[in-house]
This record gives sequence, C-alpha cells and structure tokens, in this order.
Amino acid sequence: MNRPLRTKKFPRKASPSRREGGTFSGPARATARWAVGLALIVTASGFGGRAHAQPKPTHAEVRARLVHPPAAPPLIRLPAPDRRLAFDKAQHAAFAFLSVIGGQYTLVRKAGWSERRALPVSMGFGAALGLGKELYDWRAGPRRTFSRRDLAADAFGILLAAGFILL
Repeated sequence: MNRPLRTKKFPRKASPSRREGGTFSGPARATARWAVGLALIVTASGFGGRAHAQPKPTHAEVRARLVHPPAAPPLIRLPAPDRRLAFDKAQHAAFAFLSVIGGQYTLVRKAGWSERRALPVSMGFGAALGLGKELYDWRAGPRRTFSRRDLAADAFGILLAAGFILL
C-alpha cells in the first residue's frame, strides 16, 4: 500500500499583463533585455554620436604637423629574447620526438624496412623538419629569428626518440 506522497499544489498566479501595469514576460522580456543591453554597449563604445570626438585642429597646428611630422613607428619590431627554458623548447622537443617516432612507424610497419635501417632515415626526417622550421622563422616568419636553442631542443627530442626506439 505504497501511496505516492501528496504535495500541496499552490495555484499559479497569472502573470500581470501590460494593461494592468505589470512587467513584461516571456519573449517580450528577452527582447527588452536585449535592446537595453545593445543600447548600453552602443553608448559606452561611442558609436552613438560624436561625444568623444576631438576638437578640430587649428591652422597653426596643421602647419606645424606638415613642417615637423610625428616620428614614424619602427619598421621592424625586434623579437623578444630567446629564453633557455621556455614552453617553446618543450614544443620543439615533443614535435621532434613525435616526428621521429612517426617516421619510424611508417618505414617499419608500412614500408617493410628493418628497424636498424629505418632509424637514421627517421632521425634525418625529424632533423629536416626542425631545421626547416628554423629557416622559415629566419626568412619568412613574422617577428621571429633563427634560434640555435630551438635546434638544440629538436636534437634532444630526436635523441630521446632514438633511445626509445632502440630499447
């Protein structure tokens, strides 16, 4: 004789309508909130008018700017100094490790090479990828330079992979 527990049911109040002086409800409330939020963003950003516009320069100021223009920004931004231990070095070592392991897997399992024969080719593949990345940084990379420390991290990843393969 297990009966479900009865809970008191309170009658729902009808939401006040606009005619009775109540607030918006449902989709009308969401639309009103969206419109108010958009109005606040437009007002704060200054798109709503010329409230934040600078005064017009005088003729003397314009002449002074033409005769003595402001200094131009530097054409080349110097890169940040290359730190010895940085997250970048861990990425280089991990990528070199994975590229050697991937090359070894492809040559041994898919091409049928022996492990001893495939190892130098896999290591050369990892070294070529690391060197190619550094050459790209040196010649075409935006705000980057050639880094010997990145190459050292690549070499560490390659040697770690070689040791892992030879186990």
